[in-house]
Amino acid sequence: MARPLTFVCERVIFGQSMKKFFDCVVVYFRPLWLLVKGTFVLFLWLFWEPISRKRSYWWHWKPYRPNVNHRLCQWVAGDPKSKPRTSSFWSNLWQTNFGWQWVAVLEPYDIQPFQIGFVEESGRRRLCSKLVKNRGVGMLLGPDPIRFFAINQKGEQIALRLVKIATKYWMPRKTQIY
Repeated sequence: MARPLTFVCERVIFGQSMKKFFDCVVVYFRPLWLLVKGTFVLFLWLFWEPISRKRSYWWHWKPYRPNVNHRLCQWVAGDPKSKPRTSSFWSNLWQTNFGWQWVAVLEPYDIQPFQIGFVEESGRRRLCSKLVKNRGVGMLLGPDPIRFFAINQKGEQIALRLVKIATKYWMPRKTQIY
């Protein structure tokens, strides 16, 4: 049975530092915080996604272990004016939905459904779990240079070409942002 907050934090208030008190409060209110955060994400999904062209979120991007053939990748310089991601949920949410304005429009040479991925300068590789069925895909550009790659439904890497670099608002109409 859960103890009331006053009982749990009683010893912390009267003999220990305020940091421990706030740690205690954070642990006690964590379920409420998760509910608020989940409600915000649901609100964003219901009201923002229909008008936004962004189709992938942090939970779609999975680590990609196999080696990537860099000759089939498309290298794109980053946008030096954009701010880097941080470890904060809210900062990442802001950067990927409103902060980063430039998009690299990419498409495979042959028309087929594919998954899009990226390789950072540090070597970290991610692959989006969503299948891209239309011809082109828009990839947001952060501050660092990056390589994009594509994997077809058979699991083979396919060549990508850069169509253009544009802002989110001036890219081809049917292109979705991943």
